[in-house]
Amino acid sequence: MTAVNSFLHTFSIYVILGTLLSFILAQFSIRILGLREVSSKIRLMYLTLTIPFLAYLVIQVLFPRVGIYQVYQASTSELRYLFAVMCQIGYWVSLIITPFAMLVVALIAAKITLGIWTGKQLITRFGYASDKKYPEVFAVLQQLADKLRIAPPRVVVASGLGYDAFTIGWLRPVIVLSRQLIESIDTDELEAVLAHELAHVRRRDNLTNWIAGVLRDLMFFTPVAFWSYAILRDEKEKAADDLAVNITGKPLVYGATLIKIWKKARESGFDKMKGWGFYAVASSYLGSKNLLAARIHRVLERPQVPSSNCFMSVYLLIIFSVGFFLSFVC
Repeated sequence: MTAVNSFLHTFSIYVILGTLLSFILAQFSIRILGLREVSSKIRLMYLTLTIPFLAYLVIQVLFPRVGIYQVYQASTSELRYLFAVMCQIGYWVSLIITPFAMLVVALIAAKITLGIWTGKQLITRFGYASDKKYPEVFAVLQQLADKLRIAPPRVVVASGLGYDAFTIGWLRPVIVLSRQLIESIDTDELEAVLAHELAHVRRRDNLTNWIAGVLRDLMFFTPVAFWSYAILRDEKEKAADDLAVNITGKPLVYGATLIKIWKKARESGFDKMKGWGFYAVASSYLGSKNLLAARIHRVLERPQVPSSNCFMSVYLLIIFSVGFFLSFVC
């Protein structure tokens, strides 16, 4: 137990300070330096979630007390006192979270297992759809997959899910379409829905969302991890929208489809996907209700955001700054 306390003592302060510093620097880069590209925002939020782990691995495991630590030893008493206070904060946080550490790990494992199980149950219950029964779905799916240069994933058509579409599976994604949805949309609208889900498949959002979700849950004691994850999920939906509109070339149809499906889902009482969540699902087609209006506006406006040539410089600066700061801690 002493070893666990020792690890959590240092790691907790790495998480608290590392996520906070990288989040502040990331937001500064976005709001002040003008990094408005969706891809840049996604990478910066990933950085916020991963930098405490990377910093701990490099500083505490690979190169403990090497080089930069000598600067700390030679620093002023005021600066050393500041880091001593931070280290003490880490100590008290570790005392609080230690009793919950193993429980959180167990809950994460249970969440993953339950996600896999629910996905398999859905497939077992409804089975894979065939092109003979749904020729239009598979024709559109093949056409879009060819444009994205990916193999078309398998499809499940399920009832009782309201009006929605989502993707399950990490390594071998499966697109799930509700029967009510298919029966209520035309070919252009079906193309919009499938393009969005294929965009998630092409971008491997299921796998990356799962990794980000696990990292967030491991850092349950800092709200910054949850803020970063929420921003990450929203930006991924925007990225999927961008890719979907690019391959369909029909932004008006895409925006109208989002509105139509949202209205039908709300009328039927299925404005939230129920029962098939956890780590098995990347995200539903409708996504967050709070983000829906912004997504529609963005699709219709289609802002031309210039490439940020300074992104890598900002990225490396954040890594160096946070890593340098954490080198002094505990």
